[in-house]
Amino acid sequence: MRWIYGRANRTLPSVLFRNSEVVVMSEHAELFSPARNFAVVQLPGRKFPGVVFQGDSLNTLLRELKELQQLTAKYADDEIDGRLEDLTERMSEVLLHYETICTERHIPLPYPKSPI
Repeated sequence: MRWIYGRANRTLPSVLFRNSEVVVMSEHAELFSPARNFAVVQLPGRKFPGVVFQGDSLNTLLRELKELQQLTAKYADDEIDGRLEDLTERMSEVLLHYETICTERHIPLPYPKSPI
């Protein structure tokens, strides 16, 4: 892959799932950075680029967030506890969605599935 001014000269096809079928759309996502554990990607129809995390990196971030939540619980600060709980819940939903899509597509998870 050749990088020009920080942008890759290739795009990724957009994929839509309909009744377990893969429907490739004519739109493409553009890869703006080298793909490592995360990459910056411009999705079709979006004003700003997004960040795509590898599933194992997302799993690690969520596990560390839950560990932080346990550590801060001893301080009995309702505001901190509430914010961490909200953030943990949102990240858990993202990871669950990732795992659901992988399962539907028969893609093995890049980490052992265990209660976090």
